[in-house]
Amino acid sequence: MAGELADLRLRESDGRGALWAATRGLRVAREAEQLWRQRFRAHALLGEERELEAAIRSMEAMLLDLGYAMEAETSDTLRLLQMAKR
Repeated sequence: MAGELADLRLRESDGRGALWAATRGLRVAREAEQLWRQRFRAHALLGEERELEAAIRSMEAMLLDLGYAMEAETSDTLRLLQMAKR
């Protein structure tokens, strides 16, 4: 449900709403990369570069702790966000 709301808010260019939904979802499912991707896009939409970098580091630390590999879609999202900054 949090992911659906975050997607809806992102489609409406509501970065604050998307960030709120993704953050709430991550409180109960910190391993849900879909929510991390939505959080990243929300920070990018809001122009919050420092927060985006901190969120990326947090997700990478979580993946390391759990012994998980990053999903291809997450790598693609990060690559697209980097390209958009140029």
